[in-house]
Amino acid sequence: MSKRSRRQRRPNLPPEAFNSPAASAAPQLVSASGGAAVAPVRRITEINWQAEYSEVLGDLKRTAILATIMIVVMVALSFVIR
Repeated sequence: MSKRSRRQRRPNLPPEAFNSPAASAAPQLVSASGGAAVAPVRRITEINWQAEYSEVLGDLKRTAILATIMIVVMVALSFVIR
């Protein structure tokens, strides 16, 4: 069993990730006129998934084509080897 290193471990994150204040990351509850706390309203935006993931869909199609070709080649080889 190897000895543990005493070197300080640092996460693989850019320095900008550590500069943001932690208090602003948590949502603040706003007090309404009645005294009850109300959560902030989030805006719903519509995302065009086709535009966002066009490269991913192309890669998936190429991977499916290659997998199909490889399966066909393996089936053909199984008949040749017998």
